[in-house]
Amino acid sequence: MKTRTLSLFLLLFAAACAQKNTPVQWQYRGGDAKKGIVYLSYDHAEFQNARAGQASPQLMADKRCRQLGFQKAARVQGSRSECVRKGGMIGTCSVTRTTYEYLCGEYPAPVKKETAKKTGKQKSKKK
Repeated sequence: MKTRTLSLFLLLFAAACAQKNTPVQWQYRGGDAKKGIVYLSYDHAEFQNARAGQASPQLMADKRCRQLGFQKAARVQGSRSECVRKGGMIGTCSVTRTTYEYLCGEYPAPVKKETAKKTGKQKSKKK
């Protein structure tokens, strides 16, 4: 009984280690810094042998939004797939890439500070 439990545990552990070795490779694909748009994509060939839960595009998008000066988390705006030709015969598509568009949740911090200063000046003029 103990050896059976031990072998089952080792089998599950080996499976978990094997899955961690093949994470989904999300990559930044640009965006619009002023509008707070972030593009992240992955190749389907890399995604087939990996579990979606191991990679977190949401966290990558949130981190990128903070780098751009936005304070709130990003949310998915939409997705699109495109054919990526990586050698081989002409006219064939070896990899399909899906790109997600994330929208940062708030205006950049510098813009927010400027609007606060303008409203403060308007209030002082009214008094």
